[in-house]
Amino acid sequence: MKKKIALVMVCLALTALVVTIAGSCDGRKRYDPFDDPTVTYDAQQWVAGELKFTSDKEYDVPVYNVDMDCVFTNTTTGTTYTVPAFWNGGTEWIVRYALTEKGDWTWKTTCTDAENAGLNGKEGTLKCG
Repeated sequence: MKKKIALVMVCLALTALVVTIAGSCDGRKRYDPFDDPTVTYDAQQWVAGELKFTSDKEYDVPVYNVDMDCVFTNTTTGTTYTVPAFWNGGTEWIVRYALTEKGDWTWKTTCTDAENAGLNGKEGTLKCG
């Protein structure tokens, strides 16, 4: 009796496995709104990207005289990340980011030197796929 019950349980488990595999391999493409060859994406999910900015001012010691951040916001989910910029020499500042969700994102910079229009208040959008 125990062998029959065990055999029935194994058969049920195998049937469930076959149905699951058949359902996921039925040849139909699953809809992915981000899998559209007609759309150009500015960024890829989990892949590092860069935004470059040029300061309107030169600082004696930029890493001590000024701080700059970039706030990224997913317009659908509301997820927000604040990413610090780094000084890359001269008047160049870079923000390196990796977006964690697909969709449309906005970004906006803030700078401790509010009068520096090259670093403060810049904004834009990114489409992440």
